[in-house]
Amino acid sequence: MGITLSLRRMKVELKEFKTENYQAQADVFFTKDEVNEYFQNAYRSFLPLVQVPGFRKGKVPMDIAKQYLNQEKLLEEVIEKMVYKSIDILNQNKTEHDFIYPPSLNSEIWPVENEEYTIKMLVDFFPEIDFTSLDSLNIPIEVPKSKNDIEKELINSLLDANASFKEIEDQAQMGHYAFLEYSYNFESEHPKFYPTMIELGKNQILPDIDQEIMQMKPGDEKTFTHTPPDQDPISIKIRLTGIKEKLLPSLEQTLLDNLNINKSIDEYKAEVSEQAEKSYNDYVKDVKWGAFFEEWFKDHTIEQLPSSILDHYMDQTLNIFEQDLSESKLSLEEFYAKSGKTEEELMEQLKPKAVSRANVDLIIRSILRQNPELTPKENEVDEETQQYLGKYKDGALDKKKVREYCDSLIRRKNALNWLMSKVSFTEKK
Repeated sequence: MGITLSLRRMKVELKEFKTENYQAQADVFFTKDEVNEYFQNAYRSFLPLVQVPGFRKGKVPMDIAKQYLNQEKLLEEVIEKMVYKSIDILNQNKTEHDFIYPPSLNSEIWPVENEEYTIKMLVDFFPEIDFTSLDSLNIPIEVPKSKNDIEKELINSLLDANASFKEIEDQAQMGHYAFLEYSYNFESEHPKFYPTMIELGKNQILPDIDQEIMQMKPGDEKTFTHTPPDQDPISIKIRLTGIKEKLLPSLEQTLLDNLNINKSIDEYKAEVSEQAEKSYNDYVKDVKWGAFFEEWFKDHTIEQLPSSILDHYMDQTLNIFEQDLSESKLSLEEFYAKSGKTEEELMEQLKPKAVSRANVDLIIRSILRQNPELTPKENEVDEETQQYLGKYKDGALDKKKVREYCDSLIRRKNALNWLMSKVSFTEKK
């Protein structure tokens, strides 16, 4: 009967550790006895699966079973367990690094029984952000909206949702609404048109075309072309169906009653004021966050990101780009065909956005790593999860995924609030 060795009595050694561009080369040394222990454990895990003529399954002697084992799978099992142990060693000895797993192996040499072995790994790690300059940072900000502006917007949204429209027979003016159909795919023999409504004067389709739309008559068609800076031309065909004036109702008790809003005018306005206060505070916070990141990234952008990070954010940015295209009724394949861009050219165009998103998340990750007290408590995540799930029918969402989302949401909020508490802002007058 073989002797069972215990890895707890052995010392796996981090032999070499070199870093460059957020990637570590780590060599972890295993003695001959340690290598043999990993092989013995692998044999024991595969032994119940081995079938040999003349023996019952699971009762094959070790020496005979070894001859029937798939050696490639055996070695994969051994190396996998060695990698796990190596990761433990890295975490114990290099706590200053926030490693990204899984690592990649940097050697084609496999371990052999009765021989010592050094596993060579390449493992990326998250860049650690230094926040020592935050306390001396003072950022000028401009807050265009007031609480009163937001209050008016909230009231106007109610009135706007209940507005009526009056057909305009005279000359269209700014502020009137154009009812039209548009098509981006007008090169087709049978282009598909989509209905929409725009407010004239806001250039909601393409810049500087509203004046020309105002000269059109119902039934007219016209093609407009616009070339954004450093981008390919955009063409759209518009078919005007009508020009109308929006008529907003007055905020009166009869309106609230008709909408089954069981409040008096004063109660409704008080509720709106409270909502506006909260929205205004959130708005100011967003302004501060935007100003901070704009200022911070003047000197602190990390361009040479680990490939594992950059690839993730490139995929994310491409997905967002594809979603934006779908809103314009274009597929990614149609975009390539119309723009003449290759996939490589598009990815290069999207790279700055991906790098920006990655840098923001790296700041948040570093804040949480350096301030573990900001990690949300279980009851906080539970409460946020229940509130989120309460907006939907039971069973409509995966509770586990919602909880993960709420956990990340609270972490992000805590990190950004910490950030804002460290930076000074001066509002421009």
